[in-house]
Amino acid sequence: MPLSNCDFCVDQGGTFTRALNYVDSSNNNAFASAVSAEGQVRQEPYSTNIIATMTCTFSTVSTNNDTLTISLTSDQTQLFVPSYGKVLFYDVKVTFVDSSEVFILGGKIFPNFTVTRP
Repeated sequence: MPLSNCDFCVDQGGTFTRALNYVDSSNNNAFASAVSAEGQVRQEPYSTNIIATMTCTFSTVSTNNDTLTISLTSDQTQLFVPSYGKVLFYDVKVTFVDSSEVFILGGKIFPNFTVTRP
């Protein structure tokens, strides 16, 4: 289960980007010892079919990793078609230097489908 749950509305064919900042209970940067992150979008939480893989990038403001940015390109969100249903699911996992893994964020994606086409 992710530490946080957050649902997003994403425009079909649009670029999606969110910057995440996490702190621990002592208000310290929770990404300080993070080495990588990955995120996936699926039709169902346990589906083997990955619809999109999120780009996950750490931004270093000081000597620590302060911000994690997750994003999907317009080509990826164009694949969010009605045949997948009205709701998609995602989560984001961070791996730390001690090889521990934490699912920091997860939830639903509600695609805003385009109707008018050329």
